[in-house]
Amino acid sequence: MRMGCDILHIEAVHATSKLLKIKNMSQINTFKTSEIKISKDSQDYYTATHPFHGVLVDSTYFASRTEARREAVENLMDIKEHG
Repeated sequence: MRMGCDILHIEAVHATSKLLKIKNMSQINTFKTSEIKISKDSQDYYTATHPFHGVLVDSTYFASRTEARREAVENLMDIKEHG
């Protein structure tokens, strides 16, 4: 049981050290479209997620990945504009 606690402690220290390297949190762009991840399920439905803003497109049919990405980018920009 002790080993599990040690691993959690190491992960927490690692995450904290990464945050400490960032000098100004306001300089982080949380709206990078390059961070959008798109996946397609077995029925050709797409889901697009973003690490800061969650699900942008949820299991929706598109004719192509390009269309799914375009929709995800539009949704991300709506979040940026309207909060």
